[in-house]
Amino acid sequence: MPDELPAHISPAHSENVNFFGVITVDVEAELARLDGGGRHPLRPAAVEPSLRL
Repeated sequence: MPDELPAHISPAHSENVNFFGVITVDVEAELARLDGGGRHPLRPAAVEPSLRL
């Protein structure tokens, strides 16, 4: 790696990096989001600002 490259790398934004390979999931909260058929509800479709009436 060139010596000048580390000057452009910042550790400031590493909170979203999972260094340990462990994913924590709140199972109860995820199950509570399911609809009666056991599926996640769909996200509302994005509406183009120019298409609004």
